[in-house]
Amino acid sequence: MGTWEVGILDDDIALDIKVEFDEIMSEEKDVVLATEAVLESFSDSLEDEDEGPVVILTLAYLQIRAGNLL
Repeated sequence: MGTWEVGILDDDIALDIKVEFDEIMSEEKDVVLATEAVLESFSDSLEDEDEGPVVILTLAYLQIRAGNLL
């Protein structure tokens, strides 16, 4: 895992999540679908004590940005 600054997206996993989330949003325009896909793709990371919080915070940021915090 690489982190280079203190921002939410300044992390390798966060950027991977953003790419997947944004790709689904551009095709489907569905925050729920994008969130479910990310949670499935990053299920192993969710269980990791270092990576899990990154997944959750990144998803929250992306949902807020999309106007629908779940």
